[in-house]
Amino acid sequence: MQIHEAHVAGVSLTGLVVNVVVKVTNSNSFDIEVRHIRAQTTLAGSYQLPPIDFSPNVWLNAKGTTYMTMPVTIPWTMVPGILSATLGSEYIRYTVQGYADVTASRSMGFKVNNESVQDEGVISRQMMLQAASPKLPGLR
Repeated sequence: MQIHEAHVAGVSLTGLVVNVVVKVTNSNSFDIEVRHIRAQTTLAGSYQLPPIDFSPNVWLNAKGTTYMTMPVTIPWTMVPGILSATLGSEYIRYTVQGYADVTASRSMGFKVNNESVQDEGVISRQMMLQAASPKLPGLR
C-alpha cells in the first residue's frame, strides 16, 4: 500500500478536506479484500491529524493494482500552524502509519487483521493556502 497522491478537495465546517489516493498492489495469486483501515497522519513533522477510520470494503484482483480514495480532514485550528511551520517551502511533508484489516481469497474468506500500513509523501502548500484563504483571511 503506497500513497499515490494527495490533494485538497475542498472545505467543510471542520476543516480542509484532502483526498488521499492510495495505490494498492496485490501481488498474490488470489483476490484480497481491504475491509478496514485505521491510520494516523502527521503533517509537517508534528501536526497529528484526527485518526483515519475508513472501511473501503474493496476487493483487489489477484496480480493487480487498485486505487482507493480516502478523505482526510485537516482541522481549521491546525491550518495556520502548518502553514507557518512550512513557510518558504513548496510542499508540506506528511507521514501515514497504521493498520489494515484484509480478507484473503473470496472463496475461503481467510481474514488477517492489523496488516501494517506506512508511507510518506508531500502535499502542495500553495494548494492548501488557496483552499484555506477564504475561510481564514490573513494567511500567507
